Amino acid sequence: MKLHKIIALLLALLMVVPFAQAQEATQAPEAPGTAQTETAEEPAEEPAEEEVPNYFAMVKTVDLNNEPFDGSVFEGKRLMINIWADWCPPCRAEMPALNKLAEEYKDKITIVGMIPEGVTVEEGKLVVVPEKLDLAKAVYEEMDITYPTIVPEEILYTLISQTGLQVFPTTWFVDERGYLIHIAESSYDEAGWRSLMDNVLDFMDTQAEARENPDAAQ
Repeated sequence: MKLHKIIALLLALLMVVPFAQAQEATQAPEAPGTAQTETAEEPAEEPAEEEVPNYFAMVKTVDLNNEPFDGSVFEGKRLMINIWADWCPPCRAEMPALNKLAEEYKDKITIVGMIPEGVTVEEGKLVVVPEKLDLAKAVYEEMDITYPTIVPEEILYTLISQTGLQVFPTTWFVDERGYLIHIAESSYDEAGWRSLMDNVLDFMDTQAEARENPDAAQ
């Protein structure tokens, strides 16, 4: 799929839902074909909805060792993408807690880091910055961090631009379909992360149940 089409569709699905508000306001849509009609005439058949791919699962990038990282491992998984920088004290302060939670929550959500400064734009193309990978890798080795960190490629770089990254750290919560559900622009201690993660996961569960049983949400 060409990049311009990926970007267009990506922007179409980029609906960041403040999950606390959505819990109060979101109602599952009526299932196709269940709407009542006042006439005896057969309703026109609705066109099949085009399946939107999981763009996070399409990512092809590199990790801190400049080794290939295939985003297909994200297919069908909930993600927590922690965007950080090697020079950022709050980023470093929360990493031991994230490392612990990555193991504790591994069956519920996948934690992965991302360093935007690991790439730069040259002649319209993204190019890896080895020096930044080395600095980030040194942080990992110093604190014995085990969850992966990747650099953004075209899809992730576009998302960073469209979501208006303002601060480090910023964390994206992504559901199993590849939809960006919540953005946390702050660092947290272990208790704070645990509370936020539980709340977002509960919201994702509620949304998933509504999709599977739309009539029950009416």
